[in-house]
Amino acid sequence: MDEKSARSLYEQRINNLVESLLPNGAGTMTETRLRTALSQVAQVAFSAGESYALLSLLTVDDVAEQLGVSVRRVRAIAKIKHEQFGIGFQVPNTAQWLFRPSEIESLRPGVVGRPAKTQPTQRAADDGYAVRKNESEK
Repeated sequence: MDEKSARSLYEQRINNLVESLLPNGAGTMTETRLRTALSQVAQVAFSAGESYALLSLLTVDDVAEQLGVSVRRVRAIAKIKHEQFGIGFQVPNTAQWLFRPSEIESLRPGVVGRPAKTQPTQRAADDGYAVRKNESEK
């Protein structure tokens, strides 16, 4: 169940209960009847939310495909990110990880390798910085 379907289910259930409790938009009800109705809505919302949360979990294979990296790389990143920030959940006694869709971007690997070496720039002597001269200028 996706988020849109879950919200639609909530709204439909609430509208049905309001109509049954207050026909034609008016009426009175007892505290017990209101509590019962609210309890029913809460149960439906909890069940739908639980289904949405469980069905939207992503595996290492799913994340690797979305990020365009290997499964092994995702597991390595997941271990580090979990230790630092609590991202992901490792299923006990397995190598399997589960992730929420909102955690995908935080698992995106950075640029691989050593940063490129940059040449120092020459600055004018009046900046207060020393000017580095090439061997040929000496």
